[in-house]
Amino acid sequence: MILKTKKKQLEALQAQWGKTKRFGFNFSLIREYFDLKPSINPQAQLNDRSVNDLDVHPFFEFLDRTRSAPGQQVLYRNIRQLSPSRIDLDKQEKWIHHFTQNEHARWESQLLLDKLADPDDYYFPYMLFGKLPDRPKYYILLRVLQVLFFLGLFAAFIDRIFVLGLVLVFAINLMLHYREKAQIGVLSRVFARLGRLNNLAHKLIPFSPIGKGDEKVLREKRKKIHQVVKKISFLSTDQLQDSEVAAVGWYALELLKIATLSEVLTFYQVIDDIARIRPEIEGVYLYVAEVDVALSIAALRAGLPYYCQPNFVSPRKQLEVQELIHPLVKNCVPNDLTLQGNSLLLTGSNMSGKSTFIRALNLNVIAAQSLNTVFAQRYTAPKFAIASSIRISDDLLDEKSYYMEEVNAIGELLEKAEKSERPTLFTIDEVFKGTNTIERVSSAKAILEHLNQGQHVVLVSTHDIELTQLLESGFQLHCFQEQIEDQQLSFDYKLRPGALTKRNAISILEIAGYPTTIITEARRISERLEGEKVKTLKE
Repeated sequence: MILKTKKKQLEALQAQWGKTKRFGFNFSLIREYFDLKPSINPQAQLNDRSVNDLDVHPFFEFLDRTRSAPGQQVLYRNIRQLSPSRIDLDKQEKWIHHFTQNEHARWESQLLLDKLADPDDYYFPYMLFGKLPDRPKYYILLRVLQVLFFLGLFAAFIDRIFVLGLVLVFAINLMLHYREKAQIGVLSRVFARLGRLNNLAHKLIPFSPIGKGDEKVLREKRKKIHQVVKKISFLSTDQLQDSEVAAVGWYALELLKIATLSEVLTFYQVIDDIARIRPEIEGVYLYVAEVDVALSIAALRAGLPYYCQPNFVSPRKQLEVQELIHPLVKNCVPNDLTLQGNSLLLTGSNMSGKSTFIRALNLNVIAAQSLNTVFAQRYTAPKFAIASSIRISDDLLDEKSYYMEEVNAIGELLEKAEKSERPTLFTIDEVFKGTNTIERVSSAKAILEHLNQGQHVVLVSTHDIELTQLLESGFQLHCFQEQIEDQQLSFDYKLRPGALTKRNAISILEIAGYPTTIITEARRISERLEGEKVKTLKE
């Protein structure tokens, strides 16, 4: 029976290999490790604004092939951190290659990792970095009452009069036991998963390419954790209620715990032990997660039409991609781009592909730096920090206008441009949409030139063709162009060099069937305003 079950599990794993997951995305739990672990360089990581701007959570759902809670949490943090060392990426690549070539190790490891996907397994980061409960102020009283119970029990055998004192102590202990029970119940259930994590790490060793030195260190960490796991097992005895016979033993043990306060006292000893061995727990947690992440990347690559590994260069103003695609867009049209010493000014009409392309560039930068994997045939760039201003909305509850939200968002980019010590990829989709054309274009020119300093690269998409005349220096001009033939609108989503040469908004109104009088008047006014606007901007 066991063999048949394992065979079915293996068949399910093999069928799922290379495919996206259909469930398992509770981001409030997935991001626990990212949120709780202090960052060495918070300026380099993706902030929540960019996560929203770039659709990082849907992107993560596409990338994630992990099987365990630790693997999913560490993969998420890697994506948000954006700052791995070359050593980390080389080690990750070695492990990916191992699981790609060794099918037995691949399937056995995944079967093991599936055992660490319980909702409680998402709370390991709390165990590592969260605020653990402090000992109550009456902790000494707990010790005294425990001693009094044993003394009372001994005295009751000598003289029955001491039974009354024993009952009084038991009543006090009962009250204190259940006062602490709620907290103990929740945390002991979480702590109980530590034993499973420790055992699973041991079982993974034969299937992973861990070096002998690292294996020795891991075994030492496991030994320290095992000593604490013994105490935790004393707290986790509720499973004894599952059968009638075992329930009798559970009731007896529960009475003993109440009378002696042993569960409460053991709980606070465990708290102290966990605080002491947090580095060891994180080491085992990361080992399990790194196995899972390597397997996840191997599975991701197996399902791609093509990919490449990035070529990272020393910090400079450079971004080169060949046949780059947006991984979330079905049948995405590949595009090439070469930026050497300049930034990108992208023009085009609505729906032509501007926003999708600049998001694709950012998501590929993220994948390159966290997964050593790019959805392109070739990729060359330094390791970027990322900052963006794409999705802006006015907040009526906070009484903030759309324009003020834009001002604040772009202000953050300007501040980052001044403080960032590494090349930063700035992405802006339409500068200051919330104000009039003359001031928008004038402000945009000044802001974009300011961001485009040093080694920073700016990706900006705009409808304002006027900007192409004002930013000829420092920005490379590209565009997406729609086609209108036989009253039909179509897009080929191909990136073209140069600026957009024509506007088609009024033509689209015509295709949509707007009255001829409106179309004629709109074109007449457009031609007059166009001449006046260009003249004003040049002045």
